[in-house]
Amino acid sequence: MIQDVVECLDCVGCGACIAACHKHAINFTENKEGFYYPVVNKDLCVECGLCRKVCPALNSGMVKHQKGAVYAAVNRDLNILLNSSSGGMFSAIAEYVINKGGVVFGAAFDERMILCHRGVDNIEELSLLRGSKYLQSNISSVFVQIKDLLKKRLVYFVGTSCQVSALKLYIGKNQTDNLLTSDIVCHGVPSQKVFNVFIKAFEQKKGGKIVSYNFRDKSVNGWNCCSSSSSIKKNRRKHKYKYDRILNAYFAAFISGSINRECCYKCKYTTEERVSDVTLADFWGVDKYHKDFHCDYGVSLVLVNTEKGRKILSDIGSKIKLVRSEYKYAEEINKCLYESTPRPVLRNSIYECIDDNPNKIIDVFIVKGFDVGYVKYSIKKILRTNPNLYAWLYDKKKQLKS
Repeated sequence: MIQDVVECLDCVGCGACIAACHKHAINFTENKEGFYYPVVNKDLCVECGLCRKVCPALNSGMVKHQKGAVYAAVNRDLNILLNSSSGGMFSAIAEYVINKGGVVFGAAFDERMILCHRGVDNIEELSLLRGSKYLQSNISSVFVQIKDLLKKRLVYFVGTSCQVSALKLYIGKNQTDNLLTSDIVCHGVPSQKVFNVFIKAFEQKKGGKIVSYNFRDKSVNGWNCCSSSSSIKKNRRKHKYKYDRILNAYFAAFISGSINRECCYKCKYTTEERVSDVTLADFWGVDKYHKDFHCDYGVSLVLVNTEKGRKILSDIGSKIKLVRSEYKYAEEINKCLYESTPRPVLRNSIYECIDDNPNKIIDVFIVKGFDVGYVKYSIKKILRTNPNLYAWLYDKKKQLKS
């Protein structure tokens, strides 16, 4: 029974069951940690079973594809590449879809810094969807919208594997001709509630309101995970902060795996068989295997899982630099392709103080005393003012690695 899902640790919180229920018998409820679970109004439920049919936790094997080809890829547009988290492959595919009259759906923050999926159909708004966001996005509001759009337009949906699975299960096999999907290789998803703890602390520290947040800003530290930045509005002016201990503390919490949703520790989608047409990730350490990539700007790992995915890559060939790679390289640098993020012992207690003493969570992960990360950021900031020196040091670094 779907009412049991409220207590089920396998629930991914996608909301497909809510969208599928014609009787409006299912709603979300938020638990103490800030994660959403479905709850059923038994007076409205007619036991039709539609909720079970669209549940990605119950049907994880229904939409998977056999292991496909592996590539390293980079967007040839340097401006797009520098404003992307990795190699700019999302933007290359998204622009193609929009130029075909389609709509692109991805995760974007609203004015309250709440992360939700939304659709855009013009190139200018793609910047809202570009870049990694390390928390769970609410997609429950887009299921019906996408299903309606697919009747007349091409739709490109990007999300976690469970989100892609949920959408495909909801749409049904016979209505996906106009649907193109990409899943991201996922480390797990924290809640909006715990992200808000760090946001509020940062706003109090700076005395303003956050109006934008970039988890991976290459202007901070190059193609690197520890590179968050944010813009704060105060006194009617915007101030950009490229390095801050609170911002980096959130990333440290995410990387530790201590703030993930419970289902992420036993993810049913960390397998070689992927659910989307094209899987996207960072190709960390790419210069070890493909030395012709200037990896300080970012390189995408691309898994092509379907014929539809192969056609898209062919169609955007002039926009990208694409090199065939091997699956064993992909697995070596992206363990979440084939195994879930381990559940740390800290996960047992990290959320306990989120209501009474939320700053205690920040204290666990914030750098205290001498900050090596800040020193590296400062040195790179100086080096970037001298491109020739930076390029020389980068070449020396590559020579030492080889």
